[in-house]
Amino acid sequence: MENIDTIVILNDFGYINGGAAKVAIQSAIALSNKGYKVIYFCVVKPIDKELLSAVNQVICLEQEDILSNDNKVQAAIQGIWNKKAYIKLQELIQKLPPKKTVYHVHGWIKALTASIFAVMKKNNIVPFVTLHDYFSVCPNGGFYNYSKDKKCNLVPMGIKCLFCNCDKRSYIQKIWRYIRQAVQDKYIRYNNNIIYVYISGFSFSKMKKYLKCNKYIYLKNPCDKFSVFVKDASLNKSYYYIGRMSPEKGIDLFLKAMTGLKLHGTVIGDGMDISLLEEKYPLIKFEGWKTHKQIEDLIINARCLVYPSKWYEGSPLTIPEVLGCGIPCIVPDDCAAAGFIQDGINGYIYKSGNIGELKKAILKMESETKEGVFNYKQWNTDIYLIDKHVKDLICIYKKLA
Repeated sequence: MENIDTIVILNDFGYINGGAAKVAIQSAIALSNKGYKVIYFCVVKPIDKELLSAVNQVICLEQEDILSNDNKVQAAIQGIWNKKAYIKLQELIQKLPPKKTVYHVHGWIKALTASIFAVMKKNNIVPFVTLHDYFSVCPNGGFYNYSKDKKCNLVPMGIKCLFCNCDKRSYIQKIWRYIRQAVQDKYIRYNNNIIYVYISGFSFSKMKKYLKCNKYIYLKNPCDKFSVFVKDASLNKSYYYIGRMSPEKGIDLFLKAMTGLKLHGTVIGDGMDISLLEEKYPLIKFEGWKTHKQIEDLIINARCLVYPSKWYEGSPLTIPEVLGCGIPCIVPDDCAAAGFIQDGINGYIYKSGNIGELKKAILKMESETKEGVFNYKQWNTDIYLIDKHVKDLICIYKKLA
């Protein structure tokens, strides 16, 4: 589609609350700056101010996402099928030139629902769908058994999957997720008219065999660049953890490893009772949640980033951002994060979930950084910025739409 005129970006949220929303909003702004007519279609406000001033139109349904809706019955029904999203998207589609319009979905699971795919299918629209997570095939979106705190190897939506209590909250919640997925599969998983945009070869390898579609293309997510650069991280003492503090992210592995080795650690993120952790782990400094700019002021003190995630991840942007400012990383092997690391060059890869192996990797980093082995000049610190991402995205639209 060489004569693209309009690009419709669809995402649950109108503000940045995670990786998918960040890419959706940044892409919408950058595409608008390139001269395209951009319409941002979402459910949950507030609307990002920069987005609102940059794009041609923001359509916000002004509904709540599933977790924020106090009416649990309404949330359960709307969380499976958002009727308003179906109606409003149908109205929008009828107003736009079909041969000059591209539709790109980033996040739908928390508010938009499969109803938007149903209306696009009805109108013979072939949308681009970025696979930021595993919700396109897995009911809980992570191939992870949260109740047992380990990866899940069951066939998604199989009979064993139905009877597996893998949800963070309860088995009733899992049943609801299973029903939602069953409805969704008709319009996503078994829909041949979707172009999937996958963000890492690792994450796509986990999903590909379950998606009944052979239209897909690789496009990694853009990163934000830190304005600071650490020329010699070996001079620093503290090992850093950056991210949500939750079991699947491996925060417990980080805290136990640092304490066991009697090394200093810094945690940036929230999600747990920090006051209790401060008492239990005196060698760890808990900074709480920080903005990207605030992290810049702290990251210059990092010797290494430890990314101990126990689940597969999609394509964690923290890794390339930190590597880009000259800081090596330690990551697990069975995780998308490993795709950024050259073992022994810009960090270490250890056996996923194994605290003993994590400690060994940290001790290697301790000894080898002292000898100057991890010099940023040995690896490529260039990162994939939004401008390059959008240029590649436009090429993909023109080629495949």
